[in-house]
Amino acid sequence: MNLFFKTIFIFSLSLIMLNSCEQAEEVVSDVQKTIALRNVEFSYDSVSTGLEFPEGSLSGKTFQELLENNRELYSDPSNYSVRIQGHYTADNTRENASDAMFSGMIQDIVLNNITDAPVQLETPAFEVPKNETLNISSNSAISLGTHKTAVLYIFNQILADQDLDAEISSKLNYEVGLEKGSINLGTTQKSIPIKVSDDTKALISGLLESGLFEE
Repeated sequence: MNLFFKTIFIFSLSLIMLNSCEQAEEVVSDVQKTIALRNVEFSYDSVSTGLEFPEGSLSGKTFQELLENNRELYSDPSNYSVRIQGHYTADNTRENASDAMFSGMIQDIVLNNITDAPVQLETPAFEVPKNETLNISSNSAISLGTHKTAVLYIFNQILADQDLDAEISSKLNYEVGLEKGSINLGTTQKSIPIKVSDDTKALISGLLESGLFEE
């Protein structure tokens, strides 16, 4: 083999070895990224709630009066909503921590064992930098039109001055290279406090007494 062909051969071999090393580094990098995700500790903080009713609902009129003035507005179940927001803390301060990128988080909340229509909260993609903690929130709204049984349960608990019984299941989604997966954070039982004004209680009481949204 003359010098020219030897040079070409050695150069080609070097390129192949360099490409193989880069691929190996990429594989190791993806593995390290996946390990970094599992090193982040997530802790449940709280769930907060808020009620959304038609404009003018708390004007001092009874529910029956509101209904008589504008039946179309006040008889629409989609106009009575409960916004639910979940709060978590992500802790990425373990020794040898690395930046951790998640493609999102999903929480399923089952109220009072109403399993046919759980409340699903979603968090978009987020990153937890190494050696830092991050507060994460997810939210969703349910209404008498979408989750009738659950919303009626919430209304009755409000009138009884009782917390909401909830089972919360959470999972993290990730995409690392070509790999997609999820990390299950488990299930926890929680009591969710919910407090409203006396005017709001009066409206809810009138709404339930009307029988308009009975199951």
